[in-house]
Amino acid sequence: MSMKKIITSENAPKAKGLLSPAILYDSKYTMELSGQIGINPQEGKLVDGGIEVETEQTLKNIAALLSEVGWNLKNVVKVRIFLADMKDYSVVNNVYMKYFTEELPTRIALAVKELPLGALIEIECTVYLESASARHSPISHRKFDNINQGVGGTSNILKR
Repeated sequence: MSMKKIITSENAPKAKGLLSPAILYDSKYTMELSGQIGINPQEGKLVDGGIEVETEQTLKNIAALLSEVGWNLKNVVKVRIFLADMKDYSVVNNVYMKYFTEELPTRIALAVKELPLGALIEIECTVYLESASARHSPISHRKFDNINQGVGGTSNILKR
């Protein structure tokens, strides 16, 4: 029997519309994150300041969702970046390199016509616990087991 859990965080924007922010599924060690944009979770609005600020906030939102199950950006295995303008590619890379410093995930970057709320960047990713950096992380396993039992944390997790 497969398992599917929706992951949300008080430290990441609330999902609006026809999507879940993140879904943990099957073997309890794989998660798909919906595209995240630079929404400030406290204000519920897109941050001001351009591509650099939006990229920072987007990556913080991703990290907040991952932290709800005891994971971090080292667990990311695939990143998909959508840009409103390919001219922002080098600025995005400079911010990205602050967050992904070793064991880099596979990645694709695409230019699109437009993004939700007029965002300049959207990032979605696939996350897997058994990456080399997390293989021996008992905290990650325990936190997930607590989630399965409905114990602890500030996360909002829905079982389907």
